[in-house]
Amino acid sequence: MQLKVFIVPVKSLAEAEGEMNGFLRSHRVLAVKKEFVVDGENSFWTFCVEYLESAGTAGAWPGKGPKVDYKEVLQPAEFEVFSRLREWRKMAAEKEGVPVYTVLTGGRHRARTA
Repeated sequence: MQLKVFIVPVKSLAEAEGEMNGFLRSHRVLAVKKEFVVDGENSFWTFCVEYLESAGTAGAWPGKGPKVDYKEVLQPAEFEVFSRLREWRKMAAEKEGVPVYTVLTGGRHRARTA
């Protein structure tokens, strides 16, 4: 896991935004922390980007990033919760007779009739 910090001055957004957006498109981003620093004409945004270095390597499916080893990325307690949720999702998919990737996707869910 790597960190990269971007400073985006309010007075000259375009160049800094372009650099940051290019970076975000080409890396597997795990988290972004942002803060606005007020200093009159010198005000700026700071973005701290947590990312995986291996993103964009050969062998990944088109349109998808490389597989993430969540045991390596998450803290032990977080990984325990993640594993339990993944197991629950698998059981829910089997019960409903649907593919696992359709459970808890954030999209529309059909109402189930008895």
